[in-house]
Amino acid sequence: MKWLFVFIIILFPLHSTADSLAVHSGYTQANGWLRSNHLIPTVGKGSSDIVASYMQGHIIVAGEAGGNPNHKSKAQSRLGAERAAEIVARKNLLDYLSGYALAGNSSLRDAGAIHFEKDILRMIDVKVIEYSEETDSAIALLQIPMTGKDGLLPFLFEFVYSTPAVKKMVESSRNAYGAKQKLPDVHYDGLIIDTADLHIRPALFNRIFTTNNEILFSPLEVPYETLVSNGGIAFVNTVAKAKTALARRGVHNPLVVHAAGKINSGDIMVSENDALVIFAANSNSRFLEKASLALVIK
Repeated sequence: MKWLFVFIIILFPLHSTADSLAVHSGYTQANGWLRSNHLIPTVGKGSSDIVASYMQGHIIVAGEAGGNPNHKSKAQSRLGAERAAEIVARKNLLDYLSGYALAGNSSLRDAGAIHFEKDILRMIDVKVIEYSEETDSAIALLQIPMTGKDGLLPFLFEFVYSTPAVKKMVESSRNAYGAKQKLPDVHYDGLIIDTADLHIRPALFNRIFTTNNEILFSPLEVPYETLVSNGGIAFVNTVAKAKTALARRGVHNPLVVHAAGKINSGDIMVSENDALVIFAANSNSRFLEKASLALVIK
């Protein structure tokens, strides 16, 4: 399927907090490629930084493997390590994506998306395979774009919208929010929710509820074409970066609120007062239907 996909990628200086995602200084080629492209590894063995993947616009997968001590020559050891590193990187990617958040506590694994393996592997661009004689090991760096005609997000949005059973997993049975008092006269054209230390997981469909358990917003309310062209919710790690991200989408006066709690790992709650303001502002400019929304996740 051909996609017309436009998305603004915002590059910020990034620093991974997971030691397991750091590339050993002995891999000069790998580190040089990362620096020159302003990228960091975001998926490794048992570790991931999905917010960084969204912010830099690419998933960068690292895989590392040592040489076989039974090989008789350095050339054999090198070749074996390089092949093994790429295999490890591909496995790291598939392991990570099987647990990729769909909505709430559900994942792509729950949605039966394991059969995507061949499609996902076709998206991979092998960027670096480097052997280190010092450590007798090799590293492989793989890249998958989050957006664009060959990107991960459009592929996953298509899967959800074209599979009724999966789309039903994203729908909520809770009552829709309705204002119970006069709407305030407020004017905003976007929304930033600071989730502070709630440990919210970025998902394809992070939903917003009130503290009275009414649903205020689901990305399913966003037209499919808008999700594909916008990339959905923007995930960043500071309010300042959220404002910059939304400004690239044409938002000049976003409303900033703090999450009041969470229902599960992916669904956020806002206070009743904030819900009223969000509802009133959205009634004027319909920014939620435009996916003019950013979540600050730390």
